[in-house]
Amino acid sequence: MLGEIRKGGNEIGNHSYNPLLTRLPLKQAIKQVEDTQQIIEKKRRVHTDSL
Repeated sequence: MLGEIRKGGNEIGNHSYNPLLTRLPLKQAIKQVEDTQQIIEKKRRVHTDSL
């Protein structure tokens, strides 16, 4: 699916598993973003920029 998104000219975004990221303790929020980043990079070798 990520490959199709990229082929369409779209960027791949990353946030976390939890939709309420701002309600998590800082360390947990950072870990979630890092974990999802690793999954994206492993599956498609795509780097996403953090906001």
